[in-house]
Amino acid sequence: MTVEGHIQTAREFLLAADREFESGDRLQASEKLWGAASHAVLAASQFNGWPGGRHYALKQAAER
Repeated sequence: MTVEGHIQTAREFLLAADREFESGDRLQASEKLWGAASHAVLAASQFNGWPGGRHYALKQAAER
């Protein structure tokens, strides 16, 4: 997936999270927020040329 693809997916997850919160499903909303955060970090990783694709790499990228 491209940087732009990750950004678009993160935005879609954020919108989905809002819908889930409005419907009262906090568990699904939190899952969507995790997805949005993950894709945002993946986009930053790709943009900056950092390693990605594994949970540890996501953790390192988020710490940067």
